[in-house]
Amino acid sequence: MFNRARPWLNPSCQLWTPPPTNELMIAVRAGEIDKLGDLFERHHRPLYGFFVRHTGDRTASEDLVQLVFYRILKYRHTYRDEGRFSAWIYHLARQGRRRSFPAE
Repeated sequence: MFNRARPWLNPSCQLWTPPPTNELMIAVRAGEIDKLGDLFERHHRPLYGFFVRHTGDRTASEDLVQLVFYRILKYRHTYRDEGRFSAWIYHLARQGRRRSFPAE
C-alpha cells in the first residue's frame, strides 16, 4: 500500500541521493563545468570558516573562497580520484592562504 504521508517508506519509490563529491569533481575535470556550482554549494561554507579562523578577516576570507574555486577550475586536470576531494580542496586553500597572507 502506498504511504502518502511518508513516501520514502514505499518500496516502489526511489529516493534521490546527490552524487558523491568525487564524482562531481570527475565531471568537472571532464569538462562539465556546471557541476562546479554543486561543488561550491557543498564546500563554500566550510572553506569560508577555515579562512576566517586562519585570517580573522571576513572580507579576505570571501575573496579566498573565490580564489579556491577559481583554482579548482584552473587546475581541474590535476585532480586524481585517489584520495578524498576534501584533502585536495584544502590543499588548494592552504596554498591560496599562504600566497595571500605570507608569513612575515
